[in-house]
Amino acid sequence: MFQTTLVWFRYDLRAFDHTALQEAVRLGLPVVGMYVFEPEEAPVSEGRRRRRVFVHQCLSELQSRLAEKGVPLFVAIGSAEREVPAFANDVDAAYVVCAGAGEPDSVHQENVVAAHLVGDGRQFKVVNDDAVLSKFVSADSEGKLYTDFDAYRKAWLAASDGMVWQPSDDWAALTGLQTGLSEHLRFAPELPSLKQLGVEDGASVFEGGERAADKLLAGLMRRMGDYHLGRGLSAQSDNFRLSPYLRFGVISVRYLIGLIKRMGGEDEEVLLNALMRREFYHRLVYRYPNVLLQGFNPKYRNIAWENNPQYLVAWQEGRTGYPLLDAAMRCLNQTGYLPDNLRSYAAAFLSQVLLCDWRLGEAYFAGQLLDFDLAVNNGCWQDAVGVGACAQKPLSMMHPVFAAQKLDPVGQTIRRYVPELAHVPKDVIHTPWLGKASINTNGYPDPVAEYSSQRKKTLVLYDGVAD
Repeated sequence: MFQTTLVWFRYDLRAFDHTALQEAVRLGLPVVGMYVFEPEEAPVSEGRRRRRVFVHQCLSELQSRLAEKGVPLFVAIGSAEREVPAFANDVDAAYVVCAGAGEPDSVHQENVVAAHLVGDGRQFKVVNDDAVLSKFVSADSEGKLYTDFDAYRKAWLAASDGMVWQPSDDWAALTGLQTGLSEHLRFAPELPSLKQLGVEDGASVFEGGERAADKLLAGLMRRMGDYHLGRGLSAQSDNFRLSPYLRFGVISVRYLIGLIKRMGGEDEEVLLNALMRREFYHRLVYRYPNVLLQGFNPKYRNIAWENNPQYLVAWQEGRTGYPLLDAAMRCLNQTGYLPDNLRSYAAAFLSQVLLCDWRLGEAYFAGQLLDFDLAVNNGCWQDAVGVGACAQKPLSMMHPVFAAQKLDPVGQTIRRYVPELAHVPKDVIHTPWLGKASINTNGYPDPVAEYSSQRKKTLVLYDGVAD
């Protein structure tokens, strides 16, 4: 049997502009692909179910696309620490190549796999696929660590300034290599079924795969001129739903940056900032894994949150009596997705209005989000609440009604996800309790907490732990 190069797919579920795949081509051996579904502990959360369905769809298309290039994609169920070295042995892999990750568990996984492979006499290569700055770039030229987003932004812009995206896919060379692939490896078995993955329901509001990502991306490029107008409006910003495809590497970040730069205009900075912040949170977790357990800002690590269980449940179920918050949470629960501005709104509401620990909300989002990303979820929650590296001062805490009026001026999102208020006029839809005497609100609850009194308590909590 000929030796091979094994490409271990992780959060890079595409064939186009794929760093690990092209690295495998350069190594000059026939290429075999592998993906490992880690076993889930019962019960499987709704977010995990959504992610399994989405990844399964991505892999189904990816397997077909790779097969067209002569590359078989094998899919296993088990622990990657065991499955990858074992399969590398089965296919006599001289090299195993994968895209690196920055989360503690993923880094540990890489280290364990590497140790097994090296012990078996194989070479393990980790490539940077999803970032402009590698995870190992954690400090500037003077050794100052990137803990400030503005400093990281400058470094990111400098690194990407001369970057001109060009396709790196050498399909001709790959086709030539695959002629040497052993006969029994030429065709991979069908994917495990969703039932084998512990998923009974395959419904999803997002379609997985590169075709769906390309369609969404094409729509974004057509509307680039209107992006800055819609990004503050929750109903409109819902059109720019790239995050699941970025999270699972269905879209090449390099390609996306190239498109944005070519389009230019005032939207360029907005979109690039979103990508920078995503990378910044990943670098922060890689360098400071303790942020997964506590606030980055030491001033706010000992806040004595009230954690009223009734408030927490009302927030989770979308029945707080604040219409946009309830619409946001119902949207999250029903679809597994929420625009970034509504994520920040919901986070600030939980901690700064309901006085619940942000980590409770972070965990709830983790259990619901299709595009759940440990580092991004953590960073966004900390910053929205005021305890993170990029946080606003607590004194800048949002007013839930005023903020809602800016995010959803005519109540479009509210009418969609809080149907009991669909008939309420726009001048009352954000404060339905004020119109109950003359308008039927169909049993919609009054606010669980009064903002002005909660704000005073919140400021006391923050001031009590600050220097």
